[in-house]
Amino acid sequence: MKKILITILLTLCCSNLVFAAEPGDPKAQYNLGSMCENGKGVPRDRNQAMVWYIKAAEQGDNWAQANLGYLYANGKSDLKDYKQSVYWFTKSAKQGNVWAQANLGNMFKNGEGVTQNFKQAAYWHMKAAKQGHASSQYNLGMAYYKGQGVARNYKQAAHWFTKVAKKKDVDAQTQLGHMFRKGEGVSQDFKQAVYWYKKAAKQKNIYAQDNFEWVYDDGYAYRYASNLYATAAEQGDEWAQVGLGHMYKNGEGVPRDYKKAVYWFTRAAEQKDVDAQFYLGNMFREGKGVPQDYRKAARWYTKAAEQGHAKSQAELGYMYYAGNGVTQNHKVAYRWLGLAAAKGDGPISTAIYPVADGPSSTLK
Repeated sequence: MKKILITILLTLCCSNLVFAAEPGDPKAQYNLGSMCENGKGVPRDRNQAMVWYIKAAEQGDNWAQANLGYLYANGKSDLKDYKQSVYWFTKSAKQGNVWAQANLGNMFKNGEGVTQNFKQAAYWHMKAAKQGHASSQYNLGMAYYKGQGVARNYKQAAHWFTKVAKKKDVDAQTQLGHMFRKGEGVSQDFKQAVYWYKKAAKQKNIYAQDNFEWVYDDGYAYRYASNLYATAAEQGDEWAQVGLGHMYKNGEGVPRDYKKAVYWFTRAAEQKDVDAQFYLGNMFREGKGVPQDYRKAARWYTKAAEQGHAKSQAELGYMYYAGNGVTQNHKVAYRWLGLAAAKGDGPISTAIYPVADGPSSTLK
């Protein structure tokens, strides 16, 4: 009954809008276009939406102009027209429509419907960024960082990256971590670098996760990182525990100590940190810091694999194939290796697994 009432109301609304739109009311025309585009009260029809948007846009309605720009840029082959998209985005952007400004900046940046022009891209991204548009703030930060369309200015880059990083933009958080690590546009600050890398890494940004491991030649950086990790690790932070485990495993900033590496990997793994579970599986498989134990290795790989960790899925597949730490089962091996392969991970292990009684062929 409720759905029927909603349908009746939408139909009445649509009828009233048509009545108002026909004489030339731009707001009614825009709203009719929106209803046709989204299938609200009428069957979804982008072509009809464009008819109403054009009527409103020609009367200066900036949202109708912006929506026309979008439809021309993202429509099907019969609608797609980048030049028309630029035309309508420009009209809307000049009226201050932030969404149109951001899209127009992207089109100049990518050379869609216009000759590629980084200066114009930066100009429109600046307009949108000043209105708080997150992706434009990031794009403007990159323009300043690379010197595209504006003079290279690391301070300005850091300024805009900071604004959008606070909005949980993972790319800006990663870039800001990089700038604090290198001292670009900001005072070099390893603590701030870790702070931003950690925020991005928790959102599964691979670049940030790689940088979170701190692969430096600078001994001071290692010592600073190890002290920072130690404090946070003792407080139960699993990311710091994994980082400290890495440093002990590789002898970075601290004497190499496999037992301590195992200790910290275990602390994090028990908190269900998927990377720690994988690394702990490696330590048991390789016999580093603990007696070699394929069963325990398989147990930790399984915990990580069940959380979707591709490398653990691959290692577990190898173990089932060879019968190391688990009962040999080629069907199960195939399943785990297939899951890993679907995520783009090929062979992971450098270990040579002896094959238990069974086929003489080996995996490569």
